[in-house]
Amino acid sequence: MPMPLDERAQEQAQVRDLLQTYCPQFASSRCGRLVTDTTEFTRIGYGDIIRLQDDHYFAYRDEAERRFGLEDPKYWVKRCRHLESGDNKILKLVFHERFPLRIGQLEIQCHRSSEIVGSVSNKITHLAKGCTVWVVA
Repeated sequence: MPMPLDERAQEQAQVRDLLQTYCPQFASSRCGRLVTDTTEFTRIGYGDIIRLQDDHYFAYRDEAERRFGLEDPKYWVKRCRHLESGDNKILKLVFHERFPLRIGQLEIQCHRSSEIVGSVSNKITHLAKGCTVWVVA
């Protein structure tokens, strides 16, 4: 269901105020949405602000895994700026996924575990080019 125009205008004003306070160099014409529900993480893009509790994160881009000359986008991993501190962050949004893995005639059902992904991400924080990795449930 689309958001009523007055709510959308109020949200846009709130996003502009946050950006003017914490990122005055950012062109307000590129302001996105204020996101409080990350369930549809593929819709979160450049200029959107993700609010998690009392913190606000300005989304720059989706992260991607680069190997063999190919780029594999990770739409659930967002490169952001924590507006209150100005620090760069990587938000890894939790989602649940099941998929089959086939090796010859053997088929194995796999699933993504947010607990395992979170523990691994927290152990490799130092590899993220000066950014902190946060796993968000």
